[in-house]
Amino acid sequence: GGIGLVVGAAVGGLGGWADGGLDPSRRGLWTGALAGIALLVVARGAVAVPATTDPLKAEARCVARLHVVRAQEYEEKKEWLNAKPQYFEALKCDEGNVPALRGLALGLLANEEGKSDRAIELLEKAAKLAPGSAVELSNLASAYIQAGRPADALPLLDRAVRLDPRDPTALFNRARA
Repeated sequence: GGIGLVVGAAVGGLGGWADGGLDPSRRGLWTGALAGIALLVVARGAVAVPATTDPLKAEARCVARLHVVRAQEYEEKKEWLNAKPQYFEALKCDEGNVPALRGLALGLLANEEGKSDRAIELLEKAAKLAPGSAVELSNLASAYIQAGRPADALPLLDRAVRLDPRDPTALFNRARA
């Protein structure tokens, strides 16, 4: 902003000096160099204003997929306490991120007692966001079965098997329900 104006005025003053006070054979070189500097200062000022940099920083800071990948890496190492915050960060970036919803829900079911209601909420949201996914339907049905609600699980498993007749999880859960 203000610095760009001061530098621009100084470059303009130097440009006037170069145009009027130099040997004609050197004027073109100095004038071109000063015009280039002025263009750089103006371009830098336009790019550096918060309206253009803040959204870029926010986007770079918040990529749901990266948080999901980190969470999955922690889960592979059986480090649920490190995975869980990564799923939450992914959902802060994108509250409809199905892999984050699924990962957090399945992690809650596997690692935390008394969290089945919250896990079911997350899996219901994931299934709603991905209605054509046999995996999401099967995961939700599995949570219903685990919570003692096989009647809620059966229609989901029937849909999951229709969507993917070879899905072993859906077939297993269907037999279990």
